[in-house]
Amino acid sequence: MSEVGINISCWNFFRPFRRKHKNIQAQRKDELEVTQLGLRDRISDLPDEILCYILSFLTLRDSVRTRLLSAGWRHLCDCRSVLQFDALNVFGRKTVITVSQQSKFVIAVNQFIQLWKCWNSVHGIKINFPLGVEHTSNIDRWVRSFIRMGIKDLTLVVENEKTYLLCGNLLRSGEAFFLESLSLGDCELTLSSDCSSWISHLTKLDLFQVNLKAEDMEFILSNGLNLSSLSLVACLWSSPSPLKVELPSLKKLVVHESVDEIVLHCPNLEILECKGRIKCFKLSHLPLLSEVKLGLFFPPNGCSSIFCALTRHAPQLQALSLLVMTAKSSA
Repeated sequence: MSEVGINISCWNFFRPFRRKHKNIQAQRKDELEVTQLGLRDRISDLPDEILCYILSFLTLRDSVRTRLLSAGWRHLCDCRSVLQFDALNVFGRKTVITVSQQSKFVIAVNQFIQLWKCWNSVHGIKINFPLGVEHTSNIDRWVRSFIRMGIKDLTLVVENEKTYLLCGNLLRSGEAFFLESLSLGDCELTLSSDCSSWISHLTKLDLFQVNLKAEDMEFILSNGLNLSSLSLVACLWSSPSPLKVELPSLKKLVVHESVDEIVLHCPNLEILECKGRIKCFKLSHLPLLSEVKLGLFFPPNGCSSIFCALTRHAPQLQALSLLVMTAKSSA
């Protein structure tokens, strides 16, 4: 091989290294100019704890993308205690929900669960995104994973044309003893006798537009002995028997339903909110009740009974908000 050929080969071999060396020199020059101008990146000089705290205010999408801006930030752990999966956090914007978007959402959540490294600081999970029944297996797998991780607060809202069915047996594993708060929306809930253990550990239960059987509602009210907050909003169940709430630990009760009768015997109840077509109230032993909000449909002379009951059984009542609708005025 000629000398010229050898020189060309050597030049081609060292070209990447020369280019990298020039890039490093240019980077150092830029850093020197920035330092001399007083434009030094002082954010990166902050302690990792503060940087992690700042990242926790971003959406999940922006938090991940921000850590990719600097090699020194990639080791940072997001210290947020609640992970929220919705259109804004996953896609960075509110978007029109299509079948394609649903599939992308499922893929994103699966990848996030697999790659997230900061589960020790997470105690709450919120999923709020319409998902079709074809993604039922994915939702079930998420619920199992969150329970195994010892999540204390779980919110699941998956509104769609076809209702997602959450089987209570998904939550009956030993890890479900960590679950303290459960919020469900736009789904169907079925329970069995095996669910009494995790229901008895709940301190907060919120049900919004959840399809329930009458026996499942009775099961919740008979086994949720540690509930301090219970919310029933537009849940569909039909039962000729009254809604009977006798929970010793209950402090807040919200009922937005149309039921014939509500029976309350809650010695620690402090806040009561009821809205809907409720024909009759039976109150007893509410010594700590201090705040009542009522928005009810009554016959013209139907208010006196509730006033008498509150006067007799709620001696600590301090605030009463009452909105009365009669059949004539509602028409």
